[in-house]
Amino acid sequence: MNLCAVVVLFNPTLDQVENKIKVLKNIPVIFIDNSNDPFEDWDFNVNALNIHYHYNGMNLGIAAAHNKGIEIAETLYKADYVLILDQDSDVGPFFLQNCTRDLELAENMNFAVIAPQLVNMKNQTKYKLDRKGTKTGNFETVNKASSSGSIIPIKTFNEIGKFKESLFIDLVDSEWCWRANFLGYLCLVSETNTLYHDIGEDDIHFMGLHFIRSKPPRMYYQYRNWLYLIRQKHVPIKWKIVESTKKILFIVIILFHSPTKQEFSNIFRGISEGFQNKAK
Repeated sequence: MNLCAVVVLFNPTLDQVENKIKVLKNIPVIFIDNSNDPFEDWDFNVNALNIHYHYNGMNLGIAAAHNKGIEIAETLYKADYVLILDQDSDVGPFFLQNCTRDLELAENMNFAVIAPQLVNMKNQTKYKLDRKGTKTGNFETVNKASSSGSIIPIKTFNEIGKFKESLFIDLVDSEWCWRANFLGYLCLVSETNTLYHDIGEDDIHFMGLHFIRSKPPRMYYQYRNWLYLIRQKHVPIKWKIVESTKKILFIVIILFHSPTKQEFSNIFRGISEGFQNKAK
């Protein structure tokens, strides 16, 4: 079992890079840098047998970064599995050990991804899972899972296809999981492995629904990609209905949470380009 980590960077701090190198020291680590300038605070060429740094030259989006990292993991390190991480994912000392255990437990399962249970850094609560209603051993089966902290078999990845780069950032992992489910693969969430993660700038709860208030530029991709995905046959009908309701409600709800011109500008630009099918 050859496991390799892919860590996506975007204007990282030295502490974030050093933390990943320290915690992941027992496996090869591929850093894919989407920053505007290459990261020069760490010399990746010193003692870098198991460390590979690739600078994209610009921000190509999370999907392109994942695809490039997996390509390098397969060609350079002959990896069987990749562990995908963000620079700000809080990886504890036993996370890698738990990943290895989960892979052993899922060895005979037809899975596309094993994700950890995400915990909100702000309030220490677990994010709600999009369950499929079945439990398999040590795992919950889900419709979609976050890519951060996820393990993906490279052979299965090649069969399902790459992450959709035109989506750029939002719903990239969800779309890939829906595609995997559509093709008969399982998307799993570990019951015992957790990852502390910060999703969005603010959490808003209204009528039993959970809304994540992101930075204004993200709102553009969220609305544009939503309008693209509701047209796709592999996307669950339940998600299309719930997400459409939430997207419309959010525009009303944000009026009571000090909206900015940037937020409304990005939302309506996303809607406009979504109707034009710009994420195709």
